[in-house]
Amino acid sequence: MQLKKIIANVATILGLSDVAELTEGQATDTELMANTNYNILFRCANLVAANVAGNYRDCIATQQFTVTDNKIEFSQFGNNFLKATEIKCNGTPADFDIYINFLKVPNGTVNVTYAYIPVFESGDDETRNVLADGAFTYGILAEYSFISGMFNEAKIYNAKFEELLFGMSKTGRFGKMPSA
Repeated sequence: MQLKKIIANVATILGLSDVAELTEGQATDTELMANTNYNILFRCANLVAANVAGNYRDCIATQQFTVTDNKIEFSQFGNNFLKATEIKCNGTPADFDIYINFLKVPNGTVNVTYAYIPVFESGDDETRNVLADGAFTYGILAEYSFISGMFNEAKIYNAKFEELLFGMSKTGRFGKMPSA
């Protein structure tokens, strides 16, 4: 699902009618991000994605490099590098070392399979590779409630979010997306 649709659902639950109306229309990303409430919810979505990727579920990508100086700078990766899960040089598993700004690898054609922290750049970005819609919704609700000082609500939403994450880890199934 598109991130802005999840944000629209969260906005409806929270009673943020300005965001709900804005996301239902044909607003551009620039117009959406100019809305304070949308902007906060968007940042909450990125916090949830980083939390999930860093603590619960790896987002995995594979990227190929031609290496001539025994290193791959982290800035060369298409995503925010978190950790290497497999490195192959010319099709064979290869040893590697991790440094502050780069991976030290053998020279040749190197395929790096790695975990990364996803970053949403637009409301049109798809969320399906990060987390199920229902869990994502509760995660955003929890983050927004916490930063807004609604601590009781944050506790309730976070408990549901964690319950769905636990269910995901045990069964691979997710809860139904909440609605207003």
